[in-house]
Amino acid sequence: MSAAYAPGTPCWVDTMSSDFDGAVRFYSGLLGWEAEVDDCDAAAARCRDLGGTGDRASADSPHGRLAGVRDTTGAAFHIIAQGG
Repeated sequence: MSAAYAPGTPCWVDTMSSDFDGAVRFYSGLLGWEAEVDDCDAAAARCRDLGGTGDRASADSPHGRLAGVRDTTGAAFHIIAQGG
């Protein structure tokens, strides 16, 4: 069973970036430090707009809509939007 999070509520706080200042700039611009978003596809597109890349196209899962992406330093993460 998964918990429901309001948009903007961190549901996982962990990065593997070697460039802290760059990660702060990237994630602040991408998500405003939100760990969950309302629109997975829009957030993945925003990631690409900010210089990140998409590893895996958005797809529906039992946990919500997921997209696999990488930030500008190559650190991988997933974007999830519960319910779509």
